Amino acid sequence: MHPALLLLPTLAGCSAERLDEVAEGDLRHLSGVLTSSKRGIARATIPVEATDRALLVTAQTDAPGAVHVRSLTAPDHTEVFSSTEWNDSPYNKTNGGFLSTVATLNWPVSADDPGLEEGDWEIELGVVDADNQYVAQDVAIDVLLKQDDSLDDGRVHVAVLFTDGAEDDSEARDAVDGAKQRWAEIYAAIGIEVVFEQDSAYDGSALEAPALAVEQAYATIASRTGVPHVNLVVSEDIVDFADAYGIAGDIPGPLVPSTRSAVQVSLLDAAGIDGHFSDQDIRILGETMAHESGHFLGLFHPVEGDWQGWDVLDDTPECDSTRTCLDELGTNLMFPVTVCSGGTCIEQDDITADQGAVTQRYTGTE
Repeated sequence: MHPALLLLPTLAGCSAERLDEVAEGDLRHLSGVLTSSKRGIARATIPVEATDRALLVTAQTDAPGAVHVRSLTAPDHTEVFSSTEWNDSPYNKTNGGFLSTVATLNWPVSADDPGLEEGDWEIELGVVDADNQYVAQDVAIDVLLKQDDSLDDGRVHVAVLFTDGAEDDSEARDAVDGAKQRWAEIYAAIGIEVVFEQDSAYDGSALEAPALAVEQAYATIASRTGVPHVNLVVSEDIVDFADAYGIAGDIPGPLVPSTRSAVQVSLLDAAGIDGHFSDQDIRILGETMAHESGHFLGLFHPVEGDWQGWDVLDDTPECDSTRTCLDELGTNLMFPVTVCSGGTCIEQDDITADQGAVTQRYTGTE
C-alpha cells in the first residue's frame, strides 16, 4: 500500500540535527523531534559506531501531514539510498521512501547494499501537509542500531496478542500454537530462531489493519511489549479486509511504538468455511505468520499479483505470467497468493539466500 511519493528538491542550508541517546536494551536508540524547514526538509545526524551493523529509522508526523525518507548519506558523502531512485521503479526495495504518517527504513536492506561505516551518517526527511505541499511541521524520529557478530543467524522476538476474545477459544489457541511451530520451522532454515516471549490478550475494540497507519492501539501495544518485539496480533478477522489471511504494518516494520507496529492475522480466514482448523489450515496459518512477518523484516513479494512488479533480489526469478510464476515461485514463502487445487494447498516455505540475507539485516533480528 503505497501513498503517492512527492518529490522534493535538494536544498542547501538545512543543517542536520543530532539526536538524543535513549537507553533501550541491547539496541542503541537515538531519538528526537525535528521541525522541518518551510520547504519541508528535516535532517538528522546518525553517529554510527564501529560495531554497528544495521540501523532502523522510523519517522512519524501527525495526520493529515505525511513524511518519507528522502535519502540516507554515508560519512564519505555517498548517497546510499534515494527515494527518487525507486519512485517509479517496477522493483521493490523498501517502503521508506513513500509518504505516510509513519515511514520506516532499514539499512542495509540486502547483502548487495553498502554496509554501515563508522562516522556520521545523515538522514533526510520530507514533510508535507494534507495537500502535499511542503510544510514546516514537527516530525518525531527514532533510530535503532544493532551490533551483530554475525549476519548469518539471529533471533526474532515475538509478542503474541489475541483480540476479539480469541484467547478464550481453545481450538483457536491450539491452532495458533501449531502455527507458531510451523513459523519457527520455516525461519530455522535461514538461521533465525523465533522466540515467543509473550502471549496475552488485548482488551479493546476491533483493530484496523496496521498497514493503514491509523490504529493507535498498535502504538499502545508496542509500548507495552517494548523494543525489539515484533507484535503478532491474532484477530477474529481484519476489519475491511475480509479475504486477507494477514497484513503487515509496513515493509520494513517499525519496532518503536507507532500505528504500524504490528503484524495482524485472521482466524476466520485461516479456519475456512467450516470454522474448524484442519492440519492444512494450521500449516497455512503458520506460513501466513512467517510471510507477513517476512514483510515486517523487509521482504517484498518476489512478484506482485499482476506479474508486473518484482523485488530487487537477484535469486528470485523475474517471471511475468501466471504459469511461469507458479512454476518458478509458487512454493516461495513470499509468493503473493496461496496456491490451491481441489481443496489441497501446496506448502509455501522456500526462502532464497538473498531473501534470508534481508531478514538477517533487519535491525530487530539480533
